[in-house]
This record gives sequence, C-alpha cells and structure tokens, in this order.
Amino acid sequence: MFLFGVILCDIGSEMDFRDFVNSRPRARRFVQTFLIILGLYVGSFPEGNIGWAGWSRQLDRLNPYLFPSHTDPTKRWSAIAWHMIVVGFWLSPTLQSMFSNKLFMWLGRNSFAVYLTHGLLLRTVLVRFIYGWTGASFSKEEVKDGEPIFHWVPKSQNWLVWMIAIPLWYVILYTVAHLWTTHVDSWCAKATKWLETNMFESEEHEKSVRTNGALV
Repeated sequence: MFLFGVILCDIGSEMDFRDFVNSRPRARRFVQTFLIILGLYVGSFPEGNIGWAGWSRQLDRLNPYLFPSHTDPTKRWSAIAWHMIVVGFWLSPTLQSMFSNKLFMWLGRNSFAVYLTHGLLLRTVLVRFIYGWTGASFSKEEVKDGEPIFHWVPKSQNWLVWMIAIPLWYVILYTVAHLWTTHVDSWCAKATKWLETNMFESEEHEKSVRTNGALV
C-alpha cells in the first residue's frame, strides 16, 4: 500500500497527466464514481455466511480465479476495495479538497501511531470498559468424568456502557497517538539523525580527504 501511494503521488505530480484528466471532466467523474461504488460493493464481502445473499455468492464464485488457494478472501476483497476507493478519491478534485482540511490532515498525521498503539489499548483499556475490571477472564468448573466447563466473563449488556466506552476509547486512542507522533517520533528522528552524523562521513569531509590525498 505504501508503494501504491508513492506511485499515485508521483503520477499525480505530473502536470501533463493532471491536465489530461481535468480536460475530460465527464469521463473522470464516471470513472471515479464507478470505482468508489464498485469498491464499496466488493469491500462488503462478508467474513461469514457468504451463502445468505446472491451478491456475496456471486463474488465467492470469483475467488478461485482471482486469489490463491488457502487465503482469506475477505482480506483480499478489502484490499481491492481500498485501492479502488483511493483511486476514485484521487481522481476527484472535490473529494481531495474535502479530505484535505485540518481535521483529516491531523487524523492522517497520527494514523501510523494509531496503527502502532490500537492493539495494546484494545487489550488493556477497551476490554476493561466492556468486560469490567475483574482480574480473571474466566472461571473453571471441574466436572467429574468430563471435560471442564469454562465460564467466560460476559460482556456488558447495558447499551449506555457501549455508548460511553467506545467514544471514550477513541479519545484515549487518538490522544496517545498524538503524544506518540509528537514526542516518540521526534525522538526517533533525532536518534536517526545522530546515527547518520556519527556513522557516515559528510560529503564535505569526503571531498577534503580526496583533495588532500590527491595533493599528497
């Protein structure tokens, strides 16, 4: 996905290509709309119960022809959908302008930190909100002459808990991500710069060494 984004950035920076696309607004609108709608369609491929609807059965019949065996088709369709929707947004100046405001730029700036920290916060914070603050995840009931029965801690059935817990968790997540981007990333950048300075010779130093060597 990183390379895909780099390719789109490089192509979008070509003025000839942008002029070619913008000079054909009707074709551009058709292509971008088609890609976004098709991306939403294939991206909705279900993780289970594929046979419940005709559209999911239709996509499922394409899986053997598109994807290697023993792979997760849900993830494959999600990746295809992501690429289609991104290209659709990329072709639209209106959508580009809409998603270039300060809020979305801030979300994008912190997206990598969200990726790094969300798993830990899911397992340590959100589960406590939903399942409670008990230290044991389950209790084990021994059954004579039988398999033990595990009684897992039930999740909260109170809708108010869900209404408060999930938004609060997102606030915590993006606060942590912002702090990570602001402080940890900057520290890593300084550490990388220090390593470059101490491990690699500067161009000026290399030139002086070459010049002195030639003089000698």
